[in-house]
Amino acid sequence: MTRWICLLSILLTFGLFSTAQASVIGRNAPNSALLSSSINGFYAGATSNDYVFGPLGMSSLGHADPTSPAAPVSGPAIVDGGAPIAPASGTGAIAARMETLFQFGAPLGARSYDTFNFISQLTASATSAQNSAGEQADAVVGAVGRLEFFLDAFFASTAPDTVVGSIVLGPIRTLALYESAKVDIIQDGTTIIDSLLPGTAGLSVALLSGHSYAIELSHGLHVPFGVDPTVSLNIAGSLRARAIPEPSLPILLAIAGILLFAMKREQTKH
Repeated sequence: MTRWICLLSILLTFGLFSTAQASVIGRNAPNSALLSSSINGFYAGATSNDYVFGPLGMSSLGHADPTSPAAPVSGPAIVDGGAPIAPASGTGAIAARMETLFQFGAPLGARSYDTFNFISQLTASATSAQNSAGEQADAVVGAVGRLEFFLDAFFASTAPDTVVGSIVLGPIRTLALYESAKVDIIQDGTTIIDSLLPGTAGLSVALLSGHSYAIELSHGLHVPFGVDPTVSLNIAGSLRARAIPEPSLPILLAIAGILLFAMKREQTKH
């Protein structure tokens, strides 16, 4: 009987539970995730700025909703400033496009886990730009992509501050001259708990139930008078769910069979 007990112990230790892939948003955020994209740009003179997308810029919103009756919704947030915009006088151009994309992980989507992308395309040319005040002008353009969500501990039946997953980001490529970029991880609205900066290898940040999170890319290009680069940036990341044990049916059936066989063996001995 001892050897049967040992075999059962091995099955219980290594095979009784299997980890299921799961969407962090689908499992923990019933209020969905908010996607947003915004762009801004202006010709900057010594005393005044000419805004090309309006003083407040342009923005777009999207939602990743796991509770849609038909199918999970993961509408992107895309904002495009259109054709390049010239300065008041002289030669120059400002253009921008920002995409914030999201895809659900299993079982709501085809991927192993939730994924997101921030895709920014910026043009800032100030070859001989002048603003409306007749001043030599720099060309300044920027884009912000943001993914935010709340991990509801009550909905997921977890205690507050339980680790339910992690945010994983790859590195930012080497930046061009006059370009800037960073990704902030913001908890509960205001607290920056980590940042991805150029030259780092990427990051992984734990996600705790009962807290809100925002993942925000800020991408900018500020070129001086006489310069005209174009840059693009693609930041890819994922939300990795913490493995949750689930009973494995084949193992349970094997255990039941072993128990029955062991009982019959014991009965035949007496």
